[in-house]
Amino acid sequence: LNKGLQPLVNRSAGVSGVSRTGGSATASVGAQHAAPLHGNAWYLSGFFDDLSVEYRDSAAFYQSLIPNPQSLALAISPNPFNAQAMISFDLPQAGVVGIDIFDITGSRVGVGLAPTRRNSVGFGESDLPAGSHTFTFNAVHLPSGIYFVRVQVNPTSGSGATPTMKVQKMVLIK
Repeated sequence: LNKGLQPLVNRSAGVSGVSRTGGSATASVGAQHAAPLHGNAWYLSGFFDDLSVEYRDSAAFYQSLIPNPQSLALAISPNPFNAQAMISFDLPQAGVVGIDIFDITGSRVGVGLAPTRRNSVGFGESDLPAGSHTFTFNAVHLPSGIYFVRVQVNPTSGSGATPTMKVQKMVLIK
């Protein structure tokens, strides 16, 4: 492991012990220089020159660090904003994504993504993989006011998932 990391080792799949040599441990509990965490993991705190993990099953280390989200999520930061806002969204599965910006009267004033295709009414859509996505919305051409971001996702054909949509309010202050 690299120096300076604070590793989390899952012991539920067969890890029988953890030990370290050298370095400067900021916390050590018991002979293992580690503390059980929530009954199924070891938490090591400090900097180590060498770290050994005894295990009986190599699957003990297989763990997705960033799992795909379970549902469509949408966030705007900062909100309220001045000229630019970061619009982030999480996709639970790959799909065709359309992002539109509307003013308070319901008029479409912008699109969020560079389109890779046009839908039936001419608005842009993009094919995106599952996971987290962020883009910058530039509103320098818009007056102060309340706007709405709409994210629509049509899952990839054959996935069995249903289309979803999220709408969130954002406030532009100049």
